[in-house]
Amino acid sequence: MSPAGPAPSADLVGRLVDPVPPDAFGAGLPAGTVGYAIGVALALSALAGYRAGRPVPVSGVGVAAQLWLPAVLGIDMAPGPPRPAPGGGCYHADLGSPGDAEDFARLLGTVRDSASAAEIAAAAQEWRLPVIDYRPAVTGPVTFPLTVASGVRMHESRGFRVLDLTGMWAGPLATRLLQDLGATVVKIEPSFRPDGFRGHPRLWSALNAGKSVIDLDLRTDRDRFLARAGESDLVIDTFSPRVMPNFGLDELPGGATRVSMPAFGPGPDRGWVAYGTGVHAASGLGDLGAGHFAPGAISYADPVAGLTLALAALAAMIGRERGIPVGAIDTSLAAAIQPLLSMGAAGPRLVETPTVFPPNQNVF
Repeated sequence: MSPAGPAPSADLVGRLVDPVPPDAFGAGLPAGTVGYAIGVALALSALAGYRAGRPVPVSGVGVAAQLWLPAVLGIDMAPGPPRPAPGGGCYHADLGSPGDAEDFARLLGTVRDSASAAEIAAAAQEWRLPVIDYRPAVTGPVTFPLTVASGVRMHESRGFRVLDLTGMWAGPLATRLLQDLGATVVKIEPSFRPDGFRGHPRLWSALNAGKSVIDLDLRTDRDRFLARAGESDLVIDTFSPRVMPNFGLDELPGGATRVSMPAFGPGPDRGWVAYGTGVHAASGLGDLGAGHFAPGAISYADPVAGLTLALAALAAMIGRERGIPVGAIDTSLAAAIQPLLSMGAAGPRLVETPTVFPPNQNVF
């Protein structure tokens, strides 16, 4: 995507420059994932084109490469298989953070021997561990929860400035796309808890190159954070809903718009922590029928959510520039992939077509 300028034109729409055949690059992903991700990217490009006053094209192969970014970069990040629970069902556990595996082992020693997957997941969430039970697919109308809070105090436009509080994949992809569309991005990355992709330098660089990175601890550097937020147009995070209130930061200074994407939207899982692989398990998209479950071949929920988060953030920015007061936008990883539940011809399924990328594919 090309950087955006200020002149709007309501007649411009996103343009797909290299169409992707049906199910191409879709191996091991829910049916429709690639096409849906391209659709979100086209919506993002339409807004970018409106803001820029010129077409902003989208590469279908490039979007597919984003879905498979670790594999494109030669990094094996395939999710592990479902773990069976003694009381029935299966669960997924993302235990890559320091101490998580040890904490989870201790937790398993506290639950009853016949605990179900749902009970194990609920207990793990009490410990703030990203463990999610695989759930059956539930058919019904597709909804896309998006909460918009108005009433922000506007300041004069000072350009397009983004304060990035995100880590790993979905959030950094969103802010990288916004950077490509003209934003100046400052990434907050505390040294005591670096971005989880720091262990994969090529992956971290693909998502964060060009951003200014500062070491700031929200627990102790509140004044520095508020100063940075006050200089920003958008403050983007992928925290669980309790994090910012716990720091007393649910309201931002200077009229900044907060754009947040926790794992889950309103409902019983609202405060749960999860990555894309866990959200896949909870969504029902891993339900193969007859009590069998499977992960996606890659954590596709993260890049799909990253595209969605960039779309919401750019919409908020255009609203600000048009004088429409937007105080906060809140969506979720789960909402970003929920439309996929209706795309399989016979309900959720994992596509088994081969995935082949051209050599030296440029993923941006």
